[in-house]
Amino acid sequence: PFDADLDGTYSPGNIFFRQAHLSNQHASINGFLTIAEKYLQLQALALDVNDKPQLRGNIFLPIALSKIDHGRSVLDALDPDQKVDFDLSVEPTDLAELSRALTGRVAMSGLFAARFSIFGGFDALQGWGETHLRDFAVENDLARVSADVETRLTAGTVITKAGVQFQGSDAISCDASAPIRLGKERNGGTLEAITANVSF
Repeated sequence: PFDADLDGTYSPGNIFFRQAHLSNQHASINGFLTIAEKYLQLQALALDVNDKPQLRGNIFLPIALSKIDHGRSVLDALDPDQKVDFDLSVEPTDLAELSRALTGRVAMSGLFAARFSIFGGFDALQGWGETHLRDFAVENDLARVSADVETRLTAGTVITKAGVQFQGSDAISCDASAPIRLGKERNGGTLEAITANVSF
């Protein structure tokens, strides 16, 4: 269970929550939330677990949630004339502690950390991301996995380097490059080259 403190204003096509706070005795989620006709914005997003900062960030996504509500796909709901801005930082997080704080039980375990900074138009995204996972396991499956993933976005091309280690196995490594076209050019992106090298 969570307590909720919400304070917002409504106008046609726009809902702005100047306060959006969910909390229980172990977790606290804060932020400013705007749901507009053509975009979704989360500002000063913050997640604390047992009084420790775990997540901070800002998200601006030009998406019309009303289109999804009327049966359109997520891609159709994106506004190709606007730009995305995604800046998120996840401090090293004990997943067992996080799971217990959010759900009341331990559904997973391990250590997780990540950094993302992505911006620009949907057909020419720029930015980078890093994800680190250590000894991850889910409930009823104790096989542990660790992974490191580095991603770079340049003019709509994503370059990813990943290493995955399953317990008791040799490491798997992957280098891949692929176009990402989510806006007006998304159909043309299927004609561009994709490369991948996997070693296992």
